[in-house]
Amino acid sequence: MSGGIMQTLEEAFRTFQRYAFRLEMLGYYDVEEEREDYQCFLNGEAVSERKNEPWCSQVREFTAEHKDVSRIRILPAHLNPYIRYELEWGYPYSAEAGELIWLVPYTGYELVPDSISDFWLFDDEHVFAMQYDDGKYQGATLLPSSEMRKIRDVMRSLMEHATLFEDYNKRLRRGIDPLSKIQIRNMEDVSPLITAREVRQGWSAFVDPKSGTWCKALTSERLRRLSADKP
Repeated sequence: MSGGIMQTLEEAFRTFQRYAFRLEMLGYYDVEEEREDYQCFLNGEAVSERKNEPWCSQVREFTAEHKDVSRIRILPAHLNPYIRYELEWGYPYSAEAGELIWLVPYTGYELVPDSISDFWLFDDEHVFAMQYDDGKYQGATLLPSSEMRKIRDVMRSLMEHATLFEDYNKRLRRGIDPLSKIQIRNMEDVSPLITAREVRQGWSAFVDPKSGTWCKALTSERLRRLSADKP
């Protein structure tokens, strides 16, 4: 791939050698292949045996070739039905197939410049901006290499706030707040939305698994620092 002229997203998937990385930020994706399963999910039916199989099969092939596939999903402040569909019916199968999925609370949106949309990054060499209209895929545009540093900076910032999907699920099953591991404070006791300043001060936002509402808490690292500062 190195030194060649990449033309299409499909070509990038065929020729990448080390990793493919996805940033996913929209609240809803209107994917034709998902519509039947999504409607079943909305109807409260059992998980479809066909769920996500074409993509999972591709991920398994990449993994067998020692190629990594991963994504970061920024969770909106409101977990709408589609996001819950992804978390319950989509990501478990993709993760089982070998994809690394990282979840970031909605404060992650503040870490992404307005000029950056959903994208796929391949081998730290080629990045494609994904275009959507009301959630419907419209195409992908290869970005110039001058954008690569900005893309890397966004990835690095988001990973500092990311939780692996499998760990997220384990914490939910154990009744632990999934994105921060510590005791929660209800958002009504503080502010309606966590701010960028609060993120820098060590606050983390997450979903209370019992109520389904967004809460916030000090991160474990921040609590450790506060304890160390005490006389």
